[in-house]
Amino acid sequence: MEEKALTLRHELPRLIAAAKALGASMLVMLLMTVDEELHRQELEQHKEAGAGQADRP
Repeated sequence: MEEKALTLRHELPRLIAAAKALGASMLVMLLMTVDEELHRQELEQHKEAGAGQADRP
């Protein structure tokens, strides 16, 4: 699943640009929401990984 999210995250800017060029405003909004959510999840994973390392001596 993580690999698919990374691929999607990599392609999102291109998909957003294409949707804008087509004038598909609802699709642009959806893709931007997905981008924001993936970014938020990525930050949470980094925080959790950092917290787990801080707990170890």
